[in-house]
Amino acid sequence: MGILAGKRPSKLGVVDGKLHPLREHTVNSVSSYAHNEYSKIAPLAAATHGAQTFKRLKTLVTASKGAKIISQDGNYMHAEFASPTLGFVDDVEFLFDRKAGVIHLRSASRVGRRDFGVNRKRIESLRHKLAANTSS
Repeated sequence: MGILAGKRPSKLGVVDGKLHPLREHTVNSVSSYAHNEYSKIAPLAAATHGAQTFKRLKTLVTASKGAKIISQDGNYMHAEFASPTLGFVDDVEFLFDRKAGVIHLRSASRVGRRDFGVNRKRIESLRHKLAANTSS
């Protein structure tokens, strides 16, 4: 990976049952745990067939261009998404909350202060694909 890929953050994973909070003062990330207007995004629905939905999500991520699953452990998954031209890398995490029937998420750029909506668009695309697979 090139210099624009950045280094994998040390603060990834689950802490006290939640994904790590986003870095402050940046507009290059989204999280279902965020409180500010720009970064907040709804979790993915998984109430009806949660485990199957999480498995489908893994399949969709694996099939996404530039994506690579780094780790998966039970109800947690971490993937890296690399942009095709410049090689910027975003870290995307998912945490399946069985009790709430949702998949919480965090999608954050490693470098830069802006992402021009890329992280939000990626998550909304996955949401749309999951919903399409559910209704089939």
